[in-house]
Amino acid sequence: MPDEFTDRGWASEEKKAFHLADPLAFAPDWQGRHRRRLTADLDQALVLIGACYDGSGINASDTLKNENFKPHPALKSLLEWLSRHGATQPKRNASSRALTIYNNWASSHKEAVAQMSLFQED
Repeated sequence: MPDEFTDRGWASEEKKAFHLADPLAFAPDWQGRHRRRLTADLDQALVLIGACYDGSGINASDTLKNENFKPHPALKSLLEWLSRHGATQPKRNASSRALTIYNNWASSHKEAVAQMSLFQED
């Protein structure tokens, strides 16, 4: 299982300890790539959070507005969790900004959010 996380770039291993990928380093890898392939929940969260760091040069709203981007049903929950439990204050701040941007998108895309909720379990 840890290999999947390291293979996807979500974590790194150092002296048998695993560390979550730095969203600010992860997000630029997705610039210029087709948003249709951005389907995994953690990929989406890391890209949006990385875009929300001060000075990232990436516009998180552009990703959400991209017609090929389909938010994962777990995206909001991941952003909420990381905004409370991110390892550093800058990561929590960026996660909180990403959550605000996601919530603004969701409020104007109620039909898409309703379709996503069909896949969520209570």
